[in-house]
Amino acid sequence: MARKMKSMDGNNAAAHVSYAFSEVAAIYPITPSSPMADLVDQWSANGLKNIFGSQVKVVEMQSEAGAAGAVHGSLGAGALTTTYTASQGLLLMIPNMYKIAAEQLPCVFHVSARTVSTHALNIFGDHSDVMACRQTGFAMLCEGNVQEVMDLSPVAHLAALSGKVPFINFFDGFRTSHEIQKIAVWDYKDLADMCDMDAVKAFREHALNPEHPAMRGSHENGDTFFQHREACNQYYDALPEVVEKYMGKINEKLGTDYKLFNYYGAPDADRVIIAMGSICDVAEEVIDYLNAHGEKVGLIKVRLYRPFKAERLIEAIPATAKKIAVLDRTKEPGAQGEPLYLDVVAAIFSYLSLLRDKGVDKRYFDELAHVLGGCERLATTPVPFAYTLILQRTVYLFCTLLPFALVGDLHYMTPFVSVFISYTFLSWDSLAEELEDPFGTAANDLPLNAMCNTIERNLLDMTGQHPLPETLRPDRYFNLT
Repeated sequence: MARKMKSMDGNNAAAHVSYAFSEVAAIYPITPSSPMADLVDQWSANGLKNIFGSQVKVVEMQSEAGAAGAVHGSLGAGALTTTYTASQGLLLMIPNMYKIAAEQLPCVFHVSARTVSTHALNIFGDHSDVMACRQTGFAMLCEGNVQEVMDLSPVAHLAALSGKVPFINFFDGFRTSHEIQKIAVWDYKDLADMCDMDAVKAFREHALNPEHPAMRGSHENGDTFFQHREACNQYYDALPEVVEKYMGKINEKLGTDYKLFNYYGAPDADRVIIAMGSICDVAEEVIDYLNAHGEKVGLIKVRLYRPFKAERLIEAIPATAKKIAVLDRTKEPGAQGEPLYLDVVAAIFSYLSLLRDKGVDKRYFDELAHVLGGCERLATTPVPFAYTLILQRTVYLFCTLLPFALVGDLHYMTPFVSVFISYTFLSWDSLAEELEDPFGTAANDLPLNAMCNTIERNLLDMTGQHPLPETLRPDRYFNLT
């Protein structure tokens, strides 16, 4: 699909997409998100039509809380509505966000994520504002650069409609939001092709109507309230598949490979970074440099942060990974770790628990750890040099003196017998050197890849994951490498 190329920043890209899917925009300016609202207001005044064939109605309120209230009311009336905010402005919207999410009203808050002022004012981009909204019930989609904002913002709007869950679509303020890049721009016809008009119709029919009254905002006791809160789980459990569906449509149109978690780097990386936002582009350049110089490192880019799909994260982590570094861009004082780190730890723990529940006893992991510890000791504890030297000198001295001991009895056969015996002793010496470090890639070393292949196949089979990797076969030298 051919798209026009234009130079713009992240705010412009988000505004371009949000205008297509919005009928109302309730706004209140706040740095660094104000350009999004300003652009939408300009386009509306100039008569630009969205994918529904109408101009977006822009309403400027007197506070962020007022803007959130206007969004809530407009959604309740059956109009697709959005807003743009950041930092403390987003925090002032939280009370209405709980209501919007619980009432299953599909909307998108476009957030150029910015530091929440604490001991000092800071206008630059971290994730402290969006992380404060994890409990509201809003799904969270993250982009790392301007092109990704353009490509993936439709996913937030489309998934919100189909999944009946509102979204925070966020990117880093003053990095992605104000960085100008030349990018490929969506045509509104392509966006309209992907929109589920049946979901739009269902949303409008759900609107408050005096001719079809419905109860909203009742009062409940604690037991009933908790049950109803638990009842929403099904929508969040199903949402990652909805997001994947629309990412698939995006990939089909653009030839991209967007996933919930995208991996970049060496396929056999032993060290992996997990991060989201603008840091990912910088990390990719560092990874390219390090891998070109013999390192084996990689990066996992988190796109859908809420709901957090642990299975997809585990699938994205290379099987060879030994160390994982999670790079959060926020501070949560008093916590055991920052939000993304805790989610990653929980995902890995749940995966190990799943293996145990499917028949892999914890004792097996303990035994495997002991075996690995033994292998590490073999690899890191060579035979002392003095022992090796004494053994080699003894063998050479024996082989040198052997003919003098045999010549009296064997006469002319002495050279043949001496060579045979010496060859045997020298072979034992060479064999000892091979056994000292069996974990290499030489022909006589242990077939480590084949062993790992067998372990991987067994674990995947026990957990019911198919298809299994192909069994490694011997090469023409009958070596399992």
